[in-house]
Amino acid sequence: MNDYSFKYKNRNNLDQIISLGNEIYNLVESVKIGGVLVFFQCHEYLLKCHNIWLENKIIQKYNLIKEVFFDLSFNRQKSEEIIKQTKKNNNLLLFTVYRGRSSEGVNFHDDEARMVICVGMPYPKLTDSRVILKKD
Repeated sequence: MNDYSFKYKNRNNLDQIISLGNEIYNLVESVKIGGVLVFFQCHEYLLKCHNIWLENKIIQKYNLIKEVFFDLSFNRQKSEEIIKQTKKNNNLLLFTVYRGRSSEGVNFHDDEARMVICVGMPYPKLTDSRVILKKD
């Protein structure tokens, strides 16, 4: 397993993003029965990884072993539909964010989540107004 740094300055590190996508694939491949949840720090980084993995055909590899959903939407209905699909399908790979609609207050039982992968720490953004007020 590789060492990763998810500091803001590494957000555009293409080699790290591709390596992370392949590492997640290797982990997910070991889960023969049941769903897998992958949590990211923020939507922006999840979207960046999604786009790079799409270009580099990593998502196509995921689709060979699990049904894949990326919760890239701030739309409540779309997020709720993704959760419903997750609950129906025990062979799902769900990419979402910490503190997101697909993660907060949702219980994933038994085969709904046989593995949880956490990408980075769920720290608030430095540009968040609450963080700025605390710093001041």
